[in-house]
Amino acid sequence: MRIISSAAHGFIYLVSLLGVTGAREELSVAVKDMVGKVRRAAKKENPIAVGFGLSSPGHVRDVIRSGADGAIVGSAIVNIIAKNNDDEEKMLREIREFVSQLKEATHI
Repeated sequence: MRIISSAAHGFIYLVSLLGVTGAREELSVAVKDMVGKVRRAAKKENPIAVGFGLSSPGHVRDVIRSGADGAIVGSAIVNIIAKNNDDEEKMLREIREFVSQLKEATHI
């Protein structure tokens, strides 16, 4: 971790679980420990963002509470797009609402 973090620029993307990407119901309980380990090994100027499997405001809140600087949500947004592919207005409204909820979850 020290070697990787010493070469990192911008931010460190911390994968929250092993396996394939996609929205999950539950966030791995190991995230808090992983954030702590990476935080101790990382350069102070590199923020830590957790992603992979995050799919709800609760997940974002948990990741921020664990000490991460950011949360990355992708598949849950792709699912909204797929569900509303035939109605662009509804798709954009649901994405705005969802992202707003995710943003609100970072304010702890």
